Amino acid sequence: MTRHTCAGLVLVSLVVVVGAAHAGEGKTAQSLYERLGGKAAITAVVETFVGKVGGYTRING
Repeated sequence: MTRHTCAGLVLVSLVVVVGAAHAGEGKTAQSLYERLGGKAAITAVVETFVGKVGGYTRING
């Protein structure tokens, strides 16, 4: 699995989890992007995930 694929999976997972949690609340004042913390927070999560997963030879070997 490439780093880009892992990063994509993380982002999709975040969107699904947060979207499902807010599905029954109706319209919210903030967008999902804002609720996740914006670019800085999403970038930090993806970089941490890719850094950890990228080092596992079982996944990337």
